[in-house]
Amino acid sequence: MTEPTHIIDTEGEVIIFLKCPESPFASWNEDVADPKPLTSHGDVQKTDSGYATQEGIHKKVTTKRLKKKNKRRNQMPAQPEMDEPTDNPAKTLDPADTAMQSTAEIVDDSVTESANGPTTEPLDEQLQEAHPDPSLDSSIENGCEIDCEVALQGPESDEHNRGDCFRIQVSAKHLALVSPIFKETLSGRWKEGLRLLKEGSVEIPIRDWDLEAFLILMDIFHCQAQNLPREICLELLAKIAVLADCYQCQPLVRFFAEIWIGHLRRKIFSTIYSRDSMLWVWVSWNFGQLFEFEKSTSIAISQSKGLITSLDLPIPAKVIDEMNRRRNDAISAVLSLLAEQRDAFHGWAS
Repeated sequence: MTEPTHIIDTEGEVIIFLKCPESPFASWNEDVADPKPLTSHGDVQKTDSGYATQEGIHKKVTTKRLKKKNKRRNQMPAQPEMDEPTDNPAKTLDPADTAMQSTAEIVDDSVTESANGPTTEPLDEQLQEAHPDPSLDSSIENGCEIDCEVALQGPESDEHNRGDCFRIQVSAKHLALVSPIFKETLSGRWKEGLRLLKEGSVEIPIRDWDLEAFLILMDIFHCQAQNLPREICLELLAKIAVLADCYQCQPLVRFFAEIWIGHLRRKIFSTIYSRDSMLWVWVSWNFGQLFEFEKSTSIAISQSKGLITSLDLPIPAKVIDEMNRRRNDAISAVLSLLAEQRDAFHGWAS
């Protein structure tokens, strides 16, 4: 076998050729965080995800407001008393309260489904949708959802001699024991498995994984807990979560992830909609952390100035869709209540 650059198991039969990614991880687009203001109000428009834009919401609320206004005028007394507006002075706070309630509803639905761990039926269904059955041929031929391709062709020597390619010596038994993806790849039905049985060793090229995150995952696979860091940053944890998702080993990685998350809890949690808040959405969903999922999704729903995106993280589409739906519902509720308050004020003043 080729001389390894990193040794996880000195007696390992597998050399993994890891090529580092060329594109940035979870790139944050400032235009998404602070989009340009809308310049016109036309008919209800929809984005690629099928959600109404803010101008469409405005049009919808305006139409609804006019209908309510006409109805209220027909039912309004001819001369309302002057002290009537002060009977319910706290009512002006209802729009904000309603918005917060609408925003918090994501916790009762999506959070409860995703954050209770693999022992609950809803999360099991989500994980089954996110991770195809490894026994199916298509799960290996097409790769995982986020391009976690375990290549089925021999490595190219010129590419693997480059400085951005690393050779990691690992144990085939440990890989197959922990990950269904590696187990299928190293089985006798694939070229790697046949080569392993015939020659006693095999080389597997893998692309686009962060080296530090992958080495930590391999240490977890090989029970090398003494090599694991006590604390890691949020971005590195998100990269490890992507690997755990790809290789379908969340139950094992979750044990260590909860320790790292515990250290991150002691630090300042981002209170604004940002890249970090979306990293928390991904990490907390993948590892079933209710508190972090509740907080990060609420921040995204209440503070995003445009449609919420996944940043190319493997967050299930139904989670992002539900967040955007809650956001649009909250905006509609606030605008509708504000319109009602304005119409009521005009009626009292007339």
